Amino acid sequence: MISFLLQILALLFFIYLISQYNIKLLSRLIYTYKPTKTVVLKLLALLFLVGTFIHEMGHLLIAELLMVRTDDLNLIPEIKDKSNFKLGGVKIQATDPVRRTIIGLAPVLLGLIIIWVASGLWTSLASYSWYKILYVFLLFQVGHTMFSSRQDLQGALIGLFIIVLLFVLGYLLNQIIVLDLFIQVREAISQFLQDGLPTLIRGLVNTLIIILVFTTILLVLGLFKRNSSLKGQ
Repeated sequence: MISFLLQILALLFFIYLISQYNIKLLSRLIYTYKPTKTVVLKLLALLFLVGTFIHEMGHLLIAELLMVRTDDLNLIPEIKDKSNFKLGGVKIQATDPVRRTIIGLAPVLLGLIIIWVASGLWTSLASYSWYKILYVFLLFQVGHTMFSSRQDLQGALIGLFIIVLLFVLGYLLNQIIVLDLFIQVREAISQFLQDGLPTLIRGLVNTLIIILVFTTILLVLGLFKRNSSLKGQ
């Protein structure tokens, strides 16, 4: 179990680093063609529209379930500078650290669920070409947009600390007083994770491969553009 969790954390770490690098690399590449700001926004919105929608809906749905007010869902990218932009956003009312943490992490959790389900269906649907295309598309979108921004994670450390503390207190309480319900729930969750984690790991590996392929494409395009510029001088 611990081995599976460590593999997932490592894969998420590399997916995060490469996806953020890809977004910055793409932004710089687009600007080398000197388009207008409107054109850049349209291109970015179109390329990451599905992933942005999934990301922001993760925030919105979890916030509403936790009875935290939301407003102003936006799927249009916002350019901050030539190498940095925000894909979308949704305004979330200020709330306590625990709910803020859960809301901030919602896109990651939703992304993991999508990767897990899509990978779990691979065995039965891999013979269909349309599913292969959909699978690659979903992993590309989720891999580049599932991670929360710094604003999303404001207060997350405090909330995460409280959640871990509650879990530890529950574990210690179980050592003192045997709670049958706690043991049953823990065993059920453990069995579920043991059955599902290998599928999730396979999906994360595929996600990492897909975004690395995109990195290669961007680097080749950037090299081609640079060589073309040098020849034109």
